[in-house]
Amino acid sequence: MTLGCFLFFTLLPLLYSIENSTGNYPWNTLTDEKVLETKRNFLATNEKLYQHIFSSYNPNLPPVYTKRKENDSRQNQPNKSVILITLMYAKLLELSAPRQLMTVIFEYAMTWVDERLSWDPKEYDDIDHIYVLRNNVWIPEITPFDSLEVVETRPDYKQHVPITYQGVASFYTSVVTSVVCPIDVTFFPFDEQNCSMKLLSYSFYSDEMAMQNEIFKNLQISGVGNDEWEVTNILARSEIRYNASEADQINEFTFFMKRNPSYYVALIIVPSFMLTFLCVAGLFTSPLIVDDLGKFCMGLTTIMSTTVMIGIVAENIPKTKIIPHLRFCPGKTDSFHANY
Repeated sequence: MTLGCFLFFTLLPLLYSIENSTGNYPWNTLTDEKVLETKRNFLATNEKLYQHIFSSYNPNLPPVYTKRKENDSRQNQPNKSVILITLMYAKLLELSAPRQLMTVIFEYAMTWVDERLSWDPKEYDDIDHIYVLRNNVWIPEITPFDSLEVVETRPDYKQHVPITYQGVASFYTSVVTSVVCPIDVTFFPFDEQNCSMKLLSYSFYSDEMAMQNEIFKNLQISGVGNDEWEVTNILARSEIRYNASEADQINEFTFFMKRNPSYYVALIIVPSFMLTFLCVAGLFTSPLIVDDLGKFCMGLTTIMSTTVMIGIVAENIPKTKIIPHLRFCPGKTDSFHANY
C-alpha cells in the first residue's frame, strides 16, 4: 500500500507536466487536426489492405510450386521459389579447440516472394508496404546444419515482417549458435582456422526451392572477431549435396580466422626458452652449483615449471592425432620447442 501511494504521488506530477508541456514531444503533433485526420485515414486504409490480403491467406501453405513432372516442358511452368539469405551481422563469441565448436552470434535476413501478398497501391491510397507479425505469414524453414544448439535472441512478439506491394517479404533472424568446426592445431599458437556456418532447408526439394546467399556490403569484418581470434575474411558460397533419393542445397558462410599468439608467446614460449637457458647455464657452471643436490633441485624446479606450461597448452588443444609443433621434448633437461 505504501509503495503504491509513493508511485502515485511520484508519477502524477510527471504526467501532469508532460501533458501541459509545450516541448517538442512526438505526441504533440496530434493536436493538429489535419495531421490527426491523415493518420486516421491511413490506419483505416491499412486495415482495409490487411483484411484484403489475409482474409483468405493461409500461412501454413508455402508459396512453392510443386506441380512438376519429368516429361513436362518447364518453359511454361513457374520458376522455383528463391530465398535470398543475407548475412547482416556476426560476432565470434568462442572458438573451442578441445570441443571442436565455434559459437557465434549470427544475424541474417531472408527475402522471398509470396504472390498471395501482392496488391495494387493505387487501390489503397498509394500504400506500398506494410508490417505484420511473423505468425501471420509463411516463413521459410532455414536451419543451421551441423549445429549443437540454436537459440533465437528475439521474442516472437517483437518479430515483424515487412511486405511490399509486389509480394516481396523479408524476415530478420538473430540467433546464437554453436556449430561443429574441425580445428587443425599443427601450427599452434600461430595457426589459422576456417569454420563454416551452413544453412539448408530440410522440407523442400532443390528443384522446388533454391537459396542464394550474400554478405551485407557494410558488414565490418574487423569487428567480427574477439580478443583471441581475428576474423580476416568471410566468404559466401553454395553447393548441392546428393544423397540416395534427392539433392539438398547447402549455403555456407565461411569464417577465416587467425589466432592472436601474444598470450601464448608471453606465457609459454618466452618462459620456456628462459628456463632452458638458465637450467643449462646453471648445470654447466661449476662455480655456481658444486654439488649434485643443487643440480637436482634446479632440474626439478624446471620440470615443475614445465608441467604448468603443459597444462596451459593441454587446455587449449583438442585431443586428436595431430600434435602441434609446439611440443614437449624430454631429455636431460626438459624443455619446450616451438617450430614457427
